[in-house]
Amino acid sequence: MVFVGKVGNDIFGQQALSQFQREGINTSFVFTDPKNPSGVALINVDAAGENCIAVAPGSNGNLRTDEVEQAIDALTDSSLVLIHLEIPLPTVERASRQRYEKDCGSF
Repeated sequence: MVFVGKVGNDIFGQQALSQFQREGINTSFVFTDPKNPSGVALINVDAAGENCIAVAPGSNGNLRTDEVEQAIDALTDSSLVLIHLEIPLPTVERASRQRYEKDCGSF
């Protein structure tokens, strides 16, 4: 399993990387952002059990297309690629297009 993303140069980023590595996840393509903190999500639950999730993408909001391109060859052996929208849409589009082209040819 390969994880591609970006963490902040903070305790949350360090803890995430350590946990990923303990789980045997390849973190070769987890980049550290020196300027922005790691992203966080806060889950608020009201008395009725309804929740509201507030996301601050932090460093993942700065994952660039060139960083994803470095990882695309490592992802070609994956049967599943999960992309979330805490990363910029141009990065989502580029990663999706590259993976599709590797598997199926051009659009």
